Amino acid sequence: RRARKMTPVQGRPKDLHPIALTRGWPDEAAARVTNLLSRFPKPPGALAPIAASARLLRAQARAMEGRAALALADADAAVAVRSHPDTEAAASRIRTEVYLLQGDVDGALRESENAIRRLPSSLWNRYWRGRALLAGPSREEGLTMLKDLAASFPREHWGMEAGKEVGRAGGM
Repeated sequence: RRARKMTPVQGRPKDLHPIALTRGWPDEAAARVTNLLSRFPKPPGALAPIAASARLLRAQARAMEGRAALALADADAAVAVRSHPDTEAAASRIRTEVYLLQGDVDGALRESENAIRRLPSSLWNRYWRGRALLAGPSREEGLTMLKDLAASFPREHWGMEAGKEVGRAGGM
């Protein structure tokens, strides 16, 4: 069989091994996204969703690596490439995570509220909103949100993470 030539569209972020993030290899995910983005630095309109997703994936990887400034820059760049509720919600969720890691509870509360407003059904957004509330003055509200998430989705990743967080907070 003859090998097919890959186009940039076939190398979209969901093919970039986002599992690397869950396995603790954020450097691998970031490197693959950087490689992809170097192929089309100014994406045409049809590729804008792919470029935005790639930047969000790299932002998440950089947040996991503790590279806050780069993570925030990638999140902003994703929204600049594609202003869409899904993109904006994901960028806000990543900012929430970064702000919590930096100890900026007010920033985390603001961004988690933005994420929930744009995409309220996202378990990922609900988890980070609960974490932000738990870190702030609305600790009980955050604990309740995380308990509800854990109880409603006990076999889903974010439900399990919420259960762990409730356990760490001494709420179960």
